Amino acid sequence: MPHDETPGEEGSPEPRPVEMSPAEVDSFVGVGGSGVLALARDDTPYAIPVSYGYEPGEERFFLRLGQADDSEKPNFVRSSAAARLVIYADRPTEARSVVAKGPLDELPREQLTPDLVETLSHAQLPRFELWTQPKADVGFTIYTLYVRELTGRKTVGEDGV
Repeated sequence: MPHDETPGEEGSPEPRPVEMSPAEVDSFVGVGGSGVLALARDDTPYAIPVSYGYEPGEERFFLRLGQADDSEKPNFVRSSAAARLVIYADRPTEARSVVAKGPLDELPREQLTPDLVETLSHAQLPRFELWTQPKADVGFTIYTLYVRELTGRKTVGEDGV
């Protein structure tokens, strides 16, 4: 089979990855959603699903992170020099992904303005709970990911679409 055909779809060219424009990145990320936050401590990686709110003009993400008393999460947040947030969609006809890189800082409660609460309201909260403790025992903290680099890739067919 030629290398440009997708297995099982004879004669159909395999989509190829291309860079997304800044406008495409902003459109894909939208004003909120969900993704995967990647952190590290020493040589140990740590990745977790997160919900986010996004301010395109400010290029910053707001993340609502929950943790129980025995959570490793705060240690990774404090020790990571930079974080990566991966937002992706993988559908039968296309794939898109955006990676935001930058420092992650806790947002003090006194800086939580009505505008930021509105931004956070766009986060896609999960339909399920991953905590082993009751939700009342889980503390939530808002973090800001200050974007230093924002890149996106998508797949396109032979005709560029």
